[in-house]
Amino acid sequence: MKTRIISAIIMIMVVIPLIIIGGLPFKVLAIALAILGLKELIDLRKNRSNKMNIPAFFIFTNKELDKILKIRPETIDELKNANILSDVKIKTHGEAIINEINKH
Repeated sequence: MKTRIISAIIMIMVVIPLIIIGGLPFKVLAIALAILGLKELIDLRKNRSNKMNIPAFFIFTNKELDKILKIRPETIDELKNANILSDVKIKTHGEAIINEINKH
């Protein structure tokens, strides 16, 4: 928790000036944040698959991951309506996915 607070403060110190400046620095920051979100979801998938002793692609495939990152659902209903994951995957992993997305 403490690490996330420190990270948030650092991000605010970096993001506000970049928003004001705009342009290329802002685009670079947006890409960096997208990569960070991707890493967090990949870590979630890896941790859940290790805990459940199943292959990582059983949680969600790379193709499903790309689609989730594009729409960034904020609720279980949004995830269901996107028709990306099966009902079983949503029931089993949906809450964890939404929680991870909403952290960023």
